[in-house]
Amino acid sequence: MLNSFAPLTQLRQTSRRSWQLPTMPWYRWAFLLVGLGIISLMLLTPIYLLVRAAETGAAARELIFSTRTLATLGRTVGLSAGVTLATIAISVPLAWLTTCTDLPGRRFWSISATLPLVIPSYVAAYLFVTVFGPKGLLQELLSALFGIESIPEIYGFPGALLVLTLISYPYTYLSVRAALRRLDPSQAEAARSLGLSGWATFWRITLPQLRPALVAGSLLVSLYVLRDFGAVTMLRYNTFTRIIYVQYNSLFDRAQAAALALILVVLTVSILLLERRSRGRARYERLSAGAARQARPVALGKWRWPALFFVGSVVLVALIIPAGTLTYWVIRGLRQDFVANALAGSANVSQLDALWPAAWNSLSAGFLAAVLTLLLALPVAIMAVRRPNRWNQLVEQITYTGF
Repeated sequence: MLNSFAPLTQLRQTSRRSWQLPTMPWYRWAFLLVGLGIISLMLLTPIYLLVRAAETGAAARELIFSTRTLATLGRTVGLSAGVTLATIAISVPLAWLTTCTDLPGRRFWSISATLPLVIPSYVAAYLFVTVFGPKGLLQELLSALFGIESIPEIYGFPGALLVLTLISYPYTYLSVRAALRRLDPSQAEAARSLGLSGWATFWRITLPQLRPALVAGSLLVSLYVLRDFGAVTMLRYNTFTRIIYVQYNSLFDRAQAAALALILVVLTVSILLLERRSRGRARYERLSAGAARQARPVALGKWRWPALFFVGSVVLVALIIPAGTLTYWVIRGLRQDFVANALAGSANVSQLDALWPAAWNSLSAGFLAAVLTLLLALPVAIMAVRRPNRWNQLVEQITYTGF
C-alpha cells in the first residue's frame, strides 16, 4: 500500500526540484544579473524606436521605403563598406611592418600609428576642410606659389571616406597587431622550410590566423562609421545619422525620425550577424608546451625605405597634418593682438580661460565613462571568453548595439 504512493511522492519531489533555482557561485549570479541589466538597457532604445515609429502607421512605411530613404541607405552602407576595406588595406601592412620586421624606429611608429584615435571625427573633418577645402591652407599655398585658384573639393563621399578611414583604422590596426604578436613563428618557419615563398606563407599560414582579429577590427570600424555624425555633417555627406538629426530638429517629427533610426538599428544587427557568420567557429591554439618564442624580425633589405615611406605617409596624413593644423590655428589665434587684448581684458583672454573648465569637464566625463564602461564590459568579456555558450554570446552581441 505504501509503495503505491511512491511514484506520486517522487513526482512531487521532482516537480519541487524543477522549480528550484540552479546552484551557482555568487559571482556567476552577479555576472548573470549584469548580463540581464545590459540586455535591458540595450533593448530600451530599439523598443522605444519601434513604438514611436508605429504611431505613424502607413506614413512610417512610406518613409522607410521611399526613394530618398533607400538612397540614404545605399550611401550609408557604401561609406561603411568603403571605410572598412580601406582600413584593412592600411592596417594589415602597417601592423606587419611595425611588429614583424626590422623597420627603423618601429616602436615609435607603432605608438604614432595609434594616436589618431584621440582625434574626434568632427575635429578631424574640420581640420581637413581648413587644409584641403575651398580657400583652405593648401589652396592659399598653391595660389601663392603656382597661381592655382581652385582644387578638387573635399566635400562629399571622397572626403568622408578619407577622414573616417584615417581616424578609424587604429581599431583594426591594434587588433591585427595584437594577433601578430601572439602568433607562433614556428608555423611560418616550417612552411618556408617546405618550399613556400614569403607571399605564399603569408596568404596560406599567417592570414587565416589573422581572420578573427580582422573581423573584430572591421566590426568596430563599420559600427563607428554607421553611428558617426560629426564627420559626415562637416563634409556634407548625407547618411542616416545626419538625416535623422535634420528630421528631428528641423521638422520636429520624432515619429519619422524614430522610423529612420530603426533602420540604423537593423543595419547594426545585420552587421553583427555578418560578423558572427564570418568569424564562425574557427579557433587557433598552440598545441606545443611552454611559452611561444618571439619571431626574429624579417629583414626588409631593399624594401626598408619604401616601407618607411609608407608608414611615414600614414602617420603624416592621419596624425601630423591634423595636429599641425590645430597647433597652427591655436598659435594664430593667440598671436592676433594678444598683448593689446590681454591689457583690455579682451575676448581672447576670456575664451582662453574658458577652455580650462571645458577641458576639466572632458577629462572628468571621460574618466567616469571609462570606469563605468570597464565595470560593465568586464563581466561580459569574462563570460564570453570563459563560458562561450549561447546566452553569453547573445549578451556579447547585444552590447555592440549601443556602439
